[in-house]
Parts: sequence; structure tokens; C-alpha cells
Amino acid sequence: MKKLLQGKLVRFFIILYIILGAGAVVHSLWVHDFIDSAFESSLNGTPSMPFIDHERHDLEYYHKRADLIFWQYMFFGIPLTLLFWIGVFKLFRRVMSSIEVSTEVQLPQNRFRHDTVAALLIYCALTMVYFAPSLGVFGSHIIGPPEDNMGGYWNLWYSNEMVVRGEESLTHTNMLYFPEGTSMYYFAWSFYNFAISVLLWIVMSPAAVFNLIILHSYPLAGLGAFLLVRFITGNSLVAIVGGFIFAFSPFHFGKSLHHGNLNAIQFIPFFVLYFIRAIREGGAGNLALAALFFFLTSMCDWNYMVIAGYFVLFGYVYLAVSRRQWIVKDYIVKAAVVVGATHLVVSPWLIEMVKLGLKTSDVEGSGLNTFAADFAGLFIPGAFHWAGQLPLIKEANQSYTGNAWESASYLGIAAMVVVVAAFPTTRKLAAKWWLGFAAFVVMALGPQLHFLGKLLPVGLPYTVIAYLPFLSNVRATGRFMVFAYLFWAVIVSLSLLKLWERKELGGVKKTLITAMVVAVIFLDYFAINYEYTKIEIPAAMKGLAADGQEYGLLNIPRSYQSSMRYMMQQTFHRIPIVDGAATRKIGDSLEDRLSFSDLRLQQAQLTMAKVKYIVVHLKESAGSAVDVESYRGQYELVSEDQECVILKVY
Repeated sequence: MKKLLQGKLVRFFIILYIILGAGAVVHSLWVHDFIDSAFESSLNGTPSMPFIDHERHDLEYYHKRADLIFWQYMFFGIPLTLLFWIGVFKLFRRVMSSIEVSTEVQLPQNRFRHDTVAALLIYCALTMVYFAPSLGVFGSHIIGPPEDNMGGYWNLWYSNEMVVRGEESLTHTNMLYFPEGTSMYYFAWSFYNFAISVLLWIVMSPAAVFNLIILHSYPLAGLGAFLLVRFITGNSLVAIVGGFIFAFSPFHFGKSLHHGNLNAIQFIPFFVLYFIRAIREGGAGNLALAALFFFLTSMCDWNYMVIAGYFVLFGYVYLAVSRRQWIVKDYIVKAAVVVGATHLVVSPWLIEMVKLGLKTSDVEGSGLNTFAADFAGLFIPGAFHWAGQLPLIKEANQSYTGNAWESASYLGIAAMVVVVAAFPTTRKLAAKWWLGFAAFVVMALGPQLHFLGKLLPVGLPYTVIAYLPFLSNVRATGRFMVFAYLFWAVIVSLSLLKLWERKELGGVKKTLITAMVVAVIFLDYFAINYEYTKIEIPAAMKGLAADGQEYGLLNIPRSYQSSMRYMMQQTFHRIPIVDGAATRKIGDSLEDRLSFSDLRLQQAQLTMAKVKYIVVHLKESAGSAVDVESYRGQYELVSEDQECVILKVY
């Protein structure tokens, strides 16, 4: 039977390449001529093909694009993708056949008293070490370099100062993109962060609230992973290591410096733990806790709600295959309760998100094939690693298509050595966790396999998901690594446990070697944050303040990072701004039609839109197209300093 299948597979690929060979002949003889004809029609004002437009690209671009599509994505891409997935299928079958029924039973218990408290204290201490440089400026600076973190700070300010006081809404604002504003259904909200900030806002500075929200996720994430690993291994010590791997992973550390909402990974391991227990053991308590932690995970960030949904789906596939049943009724009922309860509560919000997704393409964003994990990044220390500045490692990290915090996927060389060393004894025991790990790594790799920044012609699941409504809006696929790290923590912990149980070494020698291995794993994951952002406003802008009248302010020049800074500065002056950096900007606004070449026309546009002030930021203007003197000549000077010039429109 095996030989028969192999023979059929060979014949299939022979036929496939005969077809592709014929396609190559057609492509070589006629495709360029066809493009030439369509391009000429576009030049003559009678376009024959809607995707060929001479105003957007030249003829050579369309020739190269056609060649890329055929040779890379069809001639090589189709066979390579098929071979990849045939290999994945065979590996899946082999792993499933190796899973022992006995692995569903917990391993012998080896816990010590107050292990939960000890684990929590260890994670708290490590958090203080990782972020020690920030503690001295805890109340005046926010964690991370000046980038997305300023947008996260704005989110907390807007929630507490504008929404709680009834001045603005969580669903729409004109504080950004004045005067039209934008929908906020796809905004980077973390309703959990918002909820806990409400009380803290009264007793702490806004910067301190932001920082405390970032830091508290570490001990909680570690505790959740500790409980999960302890449940699986029955061993307190390896569970502490597993909790560390998840909570202090490069993924989490990178998110802490940039994305306050995505930093909130702390409830994911609790959800996984109680969902597994609900499926294995049953019980209303386990089911209720699984539903609670799925809800809390969803409230931390809607991306995590979707990714947790994939975990539930993958779990169903695993059980259906292992039980040889298409319909696993008990799983369906429990999953419906866990997921359905949250969806019922948040359905008004989700319905609006879906409606927006069907109504406009503005919610799609970009970066599906950019903000993905790079396969090489699994094995190469990331930008936040203490070795990240070494020339070869730095060059590798800079080659990735995404930024450092979206590409963070390093598993740790020390942890990999432990896993490889123990693999003969953990192959069956950890098989199901390997399946989960592999599933989420594949999702994190995005629509197309990346290797050192090169896009290889191998199609991955997100090639299809990219075209599915709503699901495609999870555009930064590297975020799936959060579940991959959780499964990795389990695999490493099981490996440590089996290495510890080996009888070749005994007593003190075994203890010393184990301690050294754990220390090396810690050093491989160790990082310290030296970057933080001061919450401040230029002196010249301190005279600006909302006075109850409806008018806006234009910041120039415009860029993504500068808009984040302008949003942070808005927390001082409280005046609506023409620009912004929303996660998804829905619809056009004044900034999309505003003239920057004709300042007289610009002044008329701003006056009509009730934009009273312009702030020219001098540092950002250096090297840009902004002519500061032209603005001085057109508008009335209000004030200036070394950082900015404030002008009055009317």
C-alpha cells in the first residue's frame, strides 16, 4: 500500500510539472505581449485590464510582476507548497500514532509546600530586575523607547480622562483626525487594562499607572504558566522554569516595550489550564474558570480572543483524530460554553466590528506577510537579547521583514539543547505539546515562509486565512507565538524532568548539573530594559489648552512615530488634532485632502474646518519637506522655543 501511494504521488508530480511546463511555454511566448497590449490600451485611455494602470507603475514593473507570479509562486511555489504539506501531514500522522493513552494521566507528583507563593515571589523579583532602570523614573517616564508605547499611554488617558468623564466615547472620537474623527471599534483597546486603571488613576500618576499595568503582567503570566506546567508534570521545580520561559519570553519582553494591550498575556495560561481540565476531568468549576479566563484574555486584546479561538479549534482537531470521531459532542458543548459566553457578552461590539469589516476595506490594515515570525528567528537571538548587538546576529535581525517586537520568536539555544538531549525519553510524552507548538509556529510564520527576510515560495495556512472576513484582520501573525511559547514552556519542562530522572548521575552531581542548565536557560532569556520615554510637552506648547470652544490643532510634519508623540502631547493640551495613529483609521479625514504645497489654500481649508493652531515640530522637520520659514510667513506667530513653533490660523 505504501509503495502504491508513493507511485501515485510520483505520477501526480510528473503530471503537475507537465502542466507547469506547458504553462512556462505559454508564459514565455505570449504573457509579455499581452501585458504590452494592455499597457498600451491604458496609455490610450481605453484600459482593457483593470489591474494594469500606467499612472501607477511602468511597463517593466508589470513584466517583473508577471514573471514573479509565474516562476516563484506557480512553477516553484505550487510543488514546494504541496511537498511541504505532504510532509506536515505525514509528520502529523506519525506523531499522532506515537501518543500513548497513558500520557493523559498526570505524572507522579513532586511538589513542595508553598510552591505557588515561591513561584510568584521569584517572578516578582525577576520583573524588578528586568525593569530596574525604569524604577527610578516610574512616575514620570513610561517603559520602552518613544514609539507605540506613547499610543498605549494615550489610550489610558483617553479612557480615564475623556470617556469616564463623559466627554468622549469608546466607539468614536474626533480627538484624532479632527474634524471628522474615526471609528474606534478596531482600536488597540485593552478593556482589562482600562478597568484596572480606573482606580489606580486616582492615586497614582498616569505614567506610574501605565508602568504598573505593564509590570504586573509578568508575575501573573509566570504564575499561570507555572500552574499549567505543574498540572502536566506534577513537579514544582520544573514548573517554575516553565513559568519563567513563558512570562519572560522575548515575545513578552518586546511587547512590554511597545504594545500595552499585547503585553497583557497573563490570562492565557490560566485559560489553557482550565480548558484542558474541563475537557479531561469535567466539572462545572473547571468549565466556569475556563470561560472566565477566556473572557479575561479577550478583554486584554481582541487579537488574543481570536488566537485563543484557534487553540480551541486545534484542540478539537486533535481529539477528533485521536478518538477517530468526526463529531466530539462533549468537546463541542464545553467549547460552546467557554467561547460562547464571551461572544454573548461582547456581541454588540463584535457585530459592529463585523459590520465595519463588510462595509469598508479600511479595517484590513497591512502587514500580513510582513509582521510575521521569521523561521531563522526561532534559532537566532533576537534584538532584545544581550547578544543582539553582535554583528552577525544584528545583521540577521535586521533582515527580517517585520520589526523587532513583532518578529520576536527566539526559543533559546540552551532550552533547545535540553529538549534535544531529552527527546528520546520525551518523544511520546510530549507529542501532543509538540503538535500544539508546531501549529502555532506555522500560524506565526504568516502566509508565506520567511527565512532571513527572504520570502520562500511555500504557502502556509494564512495564505487562505488572509481572504477570510474578520479573521484576516489579525494582521500581525507573529502574535501567534504567544501560544507557541506556552507549549514550548511545557516541552522544555518535560525535558528537564526526564533529564533529572536519569540514573546515570546521582546526588550532588545531578543537582549541580541541573542548576547549571537552569542558569544557562535563564541567561539565554535574560534581558534588561534601559529604554523609557518621558511624558512631557515642549515649553512653547504649555500655553495651549482646550477652552471649551470647538477647534483643532495641526501638527507637522507627519509620520507614524511623530503622530504617536503628538498623541502623547495631546494628553496635556486636550485639543483635537488633525492627525493621529489609530490602529485602523476608518474613512477619510481632513489630513487626507489637506494641501501642503499651497499654504494659502491650506489656510482656507484649516479655517473652514476650525483648525485654529499649527505646531511645527523643529526636530521632526529637520530633513523633511517642511519649509518652516514659509509657514512663518503665512501664519501668525504665537510662541516658539527650541523644539517647536506655534502658529495661529485664524
